[in-house]
Amino acid sequence: MARNPDTRCYPRPAWAKWIGGASVLIGLLSVPCGAPVGCVQNRVMNPCCDIMEEVFPPWYLVYAGVSLQISLWASLLLMVAGALLISRHPVTRRLHLLYAWLMLGLSVLNTFVVRIVLQDAIPPDVRASMSIGAFVGLGWGTVYPIFLLLWFARASVRDEVMSWAEARRQGKRAA
Repeated sequence: MARNPDTRCYPRPAWAKWIGGASVLIGLLSVPCGAPVGCVQNRVMNPCCDIMEEVFPPWYLVYAGVSLQISLWASLLLMVAGALLISRHPVTRRLHLLYAWLMLGLSVLNTFVVRIVLQDAIPPDVRASMSIGAFVGLGWGTVYPIFLLLWFARASVRDEVMSWAEARRQGKRAA
């Protein structure tokens, strides 16, 4: 008996597994390295955090807390987007783009705040380490988001993801 061509299985693209897995892994690594560690790091690992309340303006403590929370939620968003990409859900492209733009903006803003706005408030003995940390954070926060923006902007990838939506509407399943 011949199979109906409308119900055949379509192979999953390898890139969806790799990028989806990378998104889940980076999201998992970012959660413990982001918000919770940032809160502990304030008192344990960062030499300037003991004097933060004395030296930095009061708005910075609020800004740092909000920034850490946004990073945490962005990490969770990336994990969800990665899991949905592995299962070829069409919403995953939008979620990855949302994550990418959010992290790019936050990374650039954090670097600007530490490097430019707070430069005079940072004690000279920790200024170099905070500047290095700001640029490491900029790199960590922008490399994968830029990759995602470039990857999901490709016409072939957009078409592939749109085909997943069409396949879902028609009830086709992935192999």
